[in-house]
Amino acid sequence: MTDCDVIIIGAGVAGLSAAKALGERGVSCLVFEASHRIGGRAYSES
Repeated sequence: MTDCDVIIIGAGVAGLSAAKALGERGVSCLVFEASHRIGGRAYSES
């Protein structure tokens, strides 16, 4: 089991931005995503 300070649900733009901002401040976090890809609705086939 991994100890962390924050758990982020969703690897969309907001979730990834939150993880980056927290990491820059020394806060450990885990990001969980239900889909097989990250990015949320910001996605392109090309």
